Amino acid sequence: MKNIKLSAILAFVAFIMFAPTIKAQQDLGSIVGLDINKKIKKLYTLTFAGDWQTRNMLRSPEQVTNLLGLGRKMNENFDAGIDGYIIHFHRNYYGCHRDESFGWENRYVWDAYVKGHIQYNNWTFSAKETYEQTYCKGVDGKDKVRNGINPKRMLRSVVEADYKLSRWWTPYAYAEVYDPLNKPSNNDIQAVRFEAGATYKWTKHMHIKLFCRYDDFIDSKYYDPVLGTTHDIDNGKYKGRLNLGSELTINF
Repeated sequence: MKNIKLSAILAFVAFIMFAPTIKAQQDLGSIVGLDINKKIKKLYTLTFAGDWQTRNMLRSPEQVTNLLGLGRKMNENFDAGIDGYIIHFHRNYYGCHRDESFGWENRYVWDAYVKGHIQYNNWTFSAKETYEQTYCKGVDGKDKVRNGINPKRMLRSVVEADYKLSRWWTPYAYAEVYDPLNKPSNNDIQAVRFEAGATYKWTKHMHIKLFCRYDDFIDSKYYDPVLGTTHDIDNGKYKGRLNLGSELTINF
């Protein structure tokens, strides 16, 4: 058993080290997050979350996120909730504006979601559907068009599988699709996200999650029909990004 665990750890480390070289034009970033959840009368959960992200081969900041959310347990298999958060996004590529801008901009986001899950032995399978709306304010303090639209409306669809390996460890994997709802040029899928990792139960109220996340920027260009020009969307020269992440969760 020890050899199996050691082999799994070595394989995970090897994947982290060599995955960015598998395909050209892939970026490497990092994510450090904190989630604090407070139960309210058993049915409700109040959440405060924040994270710090880097990109450009770990050399540049990408964003700082602060989230406040309220979830409700509908029954044994379904949850629903709303979130509001502010993203301080560091712009050093073409993207949100129709010219090249540098510095920090604010993005104001709210979403509403429903999530269902079922359990089978040690497995938990879940699906989540989220409607998201993002309003962008430019680095110069003025309201500017983000990818030709402001606010941007998005549908995010997630399927996930978790396996309770032991009392302490729960590996998981999920896939998420980003589907824009009001993009002028087209409404094709904008990005697909894959994430795999494991949650470690440190104490009764504290969990630590370690993960690898890969974002495939399928639709990384925006064509402006008015100006007749094409712009990158947030991603610069990269076609995808591998993020190495850790997250501490505290439950009350």
